[in-house]
Amino acid sequence: MKIIAESSSTRTEWALLDGTDIVEHAFTTGLNPFFQTRREISHAIRLELPEAFFRRRWDHVYFYGAGCSSKEKTKIMESSLVAQFKTPVTVESDLLGAARGLLVREAGLACILDRGSARLHSRRRRLGSIYGQDLYCRYAQGNSAAGAYPGFL
Repeated sequence: MKIIAESSSTRTEWALLDGTDIVEHAFTTGLNPFFQTRREISHAIRLELPEAFFRRRWDHVYFYGAGCSSKEKTKIMESSLVAQFKTPVTVESDLLGAARGLLVREAGLACILDRGSARLHSRRRRLGSIYGQDLYCRYAQGNSAAGAYPGFL
């Protein structure tokens, strides 16, 4: 059994899987190592997740999150997850999580349209190897919540 989590800065979605079956599903506040300390992340995980996520030791925890693109920030998230679940952990960026969910094992293009928009292009069937990544692709048109008002005065 394993845990898969996908997080933005505002919300984290958690799934507890037995093979391909979802056993438990939950939401917590967003977890982002750019804005939270290791202690704050651990505290949110422990207090907001249902007890079913802590009843046993899992095979692996896979976490895909905003702010998890550098080694320094990834280590913060890894240490918080290991402290709570006491099991092997893999932390990757939210963009790679989106690509794996969308493309599975096919080549293609995955994008996240938000304030910190990014795109990923994968040529290979194994998504562990990314062909190209543009972290400075910005989504502005129609994103007024982020303060982007192109053409408006």
